Amino acid sequence: FALLATAASPVFGDPPEIVKGIDLVSAQELPTELVLAAIGGLTDRPRARAAIRESLERLWSLGLFSEAWVDEVEEPDGVRLRFHLTRRLQIRRIVWRGNPALPLVDLVEAAGLSVGGDAGTERLDEAQRHLLAAYAHGGFLASRVTVQTSDDAATGARDVAFVLEAGPRARIGRLTLLGVSGAEAAALTERLGLEEGNDYGEAAVRRRAQALEEKLRQEGFFEARVAVRHAIRDPDANRVNLEIGVEPGPKYVVQFSGVAELGESDLRARLTFQDAGGRDGGSHQHPRDRGRLPGNRIRLRQRLGVA
Repeated sequence: FALLATAASPVFGDPPEIVKGIDLVSAQELPTELVLAAIGGLTDRPRARAAIRESLERLWSLGLFSEAWVDEVEEPDGVRLRFHLTRRLQIRRIVWRGNPALPLVDLVEAAGLSVGGDAGTERLDEAQRHLLAAYAHGGFLASRVTVQTSDDAATGARDVAFVLEAGPRARIGRLTLLGVSGAEAAALTERLGLEEGNDYGEAAVRRRAQALEEKLRQEGFFEARVAVRHAIRDPDANRVNLEIGVEPGPKYVVQFSGVAELGESDLRARLTFQDAGGRDGGSHQHPRDRGRLPGNRIRLRQRLGVA
């Protein structure tokens, strides 16, 4: 983060030169008192490279500068230290223009910018990519985000404006279920609740798939899997064709035996293996480890006093 250069070095064995003064060199306005406090007391002391490095480290830790380095100017009775400083571009103001279509709070979170934060080109490009991704997830696949900036060269402050053009929301095109066919595919398609022409949104489609998977598990298909395999965009029609994989798996019948303090409906509600192999990587026991009987039946015994 820094370069230390010397105009002249003392002969080996000579006593170190005395620092006679500190100069601040910058094309921008500086918070002088803050900068000098960070540099510390170097004046009227022997020049020490370790002390100068520590001063630069403190300057860098302020988060105000993109460049900080020192050179030395020899004087008859010592040296002067010149600290060359370039202020880092910082965000002074953020403005949102256009019709956002999505909740503005979601877009602000996606951009991840804040007043006083880094306003460099790379950081703004990253924010732009995140905003376009947020629009794509929401179904606005033809969105445009333009970044406009205005700089104050004296302070390194940058005003940032995002011009938002969401465009029309994409719609669901062809829906194909993979892994099932015929009447079963037709019935599951209807239960999925995703119809051609409906508004498309990545999160909404994923929630529908998860809801169908949960329903199947509640019905005894404890190993069911429903997941979006492909979302294929048709830019000319502004539609998204969906391929959703469905693996119902075998259907289980649960039998309870023994004395129980809870009714059968309460017991069924507490069956943990309905989440077997869930998305969260939990350690729920698989149905086949519970003691499978012929015909995909599971027998559970409950002891007195155990819920």
